[in-house]
Amino acid sequence: MNVQHTTPVSPGHMIELGESTWNPEEERSIRDRWVNRRGGFDPHTSSEVPISSLVPMLAFAAQHDELSAAECAEIILALAASIKRQHP
Repeated sequence: MNVQHTTPVSPGHMIELGESTWNPEEERSIRDRWVNRRGGFDPHTSSEVPISSLVPMLAFAAQHDELSAAECAEIILALAASIKRQHP
């Protein structure tokens, strides 16, 4: 993955956004990255997902009430801010 944006979640845990490992010129991905004991990338606990899979994944989790009301609100606020940035 060619990482272009990173945000920390907790010590040793971050979210990365960038070009996918499987089709870097045409597809973007997001990774839930965990650091191993030696400080490197841990491929066993870190997953890379195509951006195009996020909507169906979140919708599926929401349909089964896997997200708390606070988590849903956080997502809604972030999406509303994104819409506002894209359509000022």
